[in-house]
Amino acid sequence: MIGKERLISAHLYYIALGLAVLVSLVQTDRYFTAVPSTAIQGTTIIQLQVTSRSQCAALADAKGCEGFTWNLTSGTQTSCAVYGVITGLVNTTGVTAYLTKTGRKLTEGFVINDNKILLPAPVGVTAMTYDAVVSWCISRGTKIFIPRNTNDWNFMVQMAIQRSYGHIWIPMTDIAVEGTYVWQDGTSISNATYVTWGTGTVGSGNSETLDCVSAHLSLNSLYVHTDPCTYAYNGFICA
Repeated sequence: MIGKERLISAHLYYIALGLAVLVSLVQTDRYFTAVPSTAIQGTTIIQLQVTSRSQCAALADAKGCEGFTWNLTSGTQTSCAVYGVITGLVNTTGVTAYLTKTGRKLTEGFVINDNKILLPAPVGVTAMTYDAVVSWCISRGTKIFIPRNTNDWNFMVQMAIQRSYGHIWIPMTDIAVEGTYVWQDGTSISNATYVTWGTGTVGSGNSETLDCVSAHLSLNSLYVHTDPCTYAYNGFICA
């Protein structure tokens, strides 16, 4: 009798374990948003045949990946490709991309540069003051982008050219200490030698009304100058 009870107990345990795994797979699948007719470009870390989308989702979640593609190939077998890093999306008939929060950003206007996911101001966006831009970025779960190196700066130049930003807000201010410009987060700009000031001198022409900084595009280069924070420009980048 005791043996029978143990057998029933073990049987119930494995049923519970199976249900727990099933619930886990269902919950895991919720982390991903389907984007039909879309293939993923990026680094593939797993590619194999599976029997369900949930299996593919579980693999992607376990690996901390940004997304996966899953499509029926023959019978009940499906092709599962899991991507550790997504660099782009491309329209592809018959393939569905499933994206995490990070992956979904690529469908919402975000772009990738130097392994950073950035949100440049959309073409045609209404010109905004500096404070309005900071708020706009925050409302989208981001902050105004601080260019930390030459690659970042070149990306800003590229966006200014491609999206016709006449001026682009640069996240520097001297609001805290008049005449001392720092990045938006309070860190020093002393190493920002890649930033070209229009006059050749950091903060040149500054006055108490010129607390913010923007750059204007000229001959495919950005030249920085001080500005009132109340000016309105259509160029900025969030991160």
